[in-house]
Amino acid sequence: MTRKSLARIVPAVGGLAVLLVVSGCSGIRNPVSRDAMIRKNATPELDTLDLRDIDRDNRKAIAVNENLRMLAEDWDRAWYMDRASHLTIYPMR
Repeated sequence: MTRKSLARIVPAVGGLAVLLVVSGCSGIRNPVSRDAMIRKNATPELDTLDLRDIDRDNRKAIAVNENLRMLAEDWDRAWYMDRASHLTIYPMR
């Protein structure tokens, strides 16, 4: 590289570095409104103290599934289909 080309590159790289440093934090437009937004809803993903909406939906789906399976067992128990009859003296195998 010659001194002339180096003399052009160094200011250009320096200017680019200054531009990046100045615009690096420009993503935060108004920090006060961002802070107010966070204070308004600090945990937007939580629906209760410890559960998200999807966690609540999963809990409900598990409860419904277990309740339907227990209903089948209760139905069999109500009709005495869950065990052999003890009304006869003869063994039923």
